[in-house]
Amino acid sequence: MDTISKTYIADSNVFYMGIPFQSSSDVSFMITSHIYDEIEHILKDINGLETLISAGRVSILNPSRESFNDLKKSNNRFEVSKLSDADLSLIALGKEVKYPIISTDYTLANLAKKLNLQVIIPGKDKFKIKSLKHYCSICKSFTDTHEPYCNICGNKVILKRTR
Repeated sequence: MDTISKTYIADSNVFYMGIPFQSSSDVSFMITSHIYDEIEHILKDINGLETLISAGRVSILNPSRESFNDLKKSNNRFEVSKLSDADLSLIALGKEVKYPIISTDYTLANLAKKLNLQVIIPGKDKFKIKSLKHYCSICKSFTDTHEPYCNICGNKVILKRTR
């Protein structure tokens, strides 16, 4: 019987939680060099991270420079608060290799979901995108326009969080 290997793109917080160290041998993780720089000190006395890399359970792969730069430009378009280069490198890698991203960083997860990437948040079954949209309290409608007034009734619109 063949076992199906599971591969995830892992954020540094996943390593701090110990998930790669406790996962079964059919699970592997991809990280970028930015993430490696954040976590290389973990369990340094017993070389935990290096052991996972040597065993082929963790591999280091960077997205293309073009993919990374394109994402950096789109980051402003999606109005996501400042993400680190490490976070952006994970999302760019996710776009290239199409593996699920595993992270507890909701800002990273929100942008990844907006880009139609699969995101797994340990300990949470479902994660929904939250964004702000213009809302008319008279018409009870949302609009994607950035006009200060409702295009249906003319009432002043407010920003409201949506899922």
